[in-house]
Amino acid sequence: MENQTIKKKLEEIKSVLGEKGNEILAPNKEVKELFEEKFQSKTFINAGFNLMDSNGSDRTLYTITFTDDSQVFILTGKISSRNPYEVGHAADEGMDLRKEQITIYIYDGGSTITEMILNTKESKEYKGEFGKPEALLPHLKKTAGTSIGVKKY
Repeated sequence: MENQTIKKKLEEIKSVLGEKGNEILAPNKEVKELFEEKFQSKTFINAGFNLMDSNGSDRTLYTITFTDDSQVFILTGKISSRNPYEVGHAADEGMDLRKEQITIYIYDGGSTITEMILNTKESKEYKGEFGKPEALLPHLKKTAGTSIGVKKY
């Protein structure tokens, strides 16, 4: 039986994911573990936003493991483009105007990971050695930036 804290966090995540949330986080699957890890990207740090709030972050990675050993990884956060004016420096009261992106990775418990980018509706499948969390997670964390903390629900 999932505890109330996990249920509440799952509802928050579903609201961010919109329609896909109910599909991906199906009520018939029981959650074994739920982790939320916050990151600060290089852009966030270089703009000085980390100095304003050391606990501030611009990216989050949710790791949800179900009792059937399937998993869902959800990476949310600001993404950089080539426009140097999207992020003003925090010392100058600059604003972070980068776009938000949500990428979902669904691991089937075997050897396939399906990647979905919600903003663009792009989808890819990774199989074999690249279809396992051991290959995916280090890459996701490196891409996300500097970890500032993990919370287990």
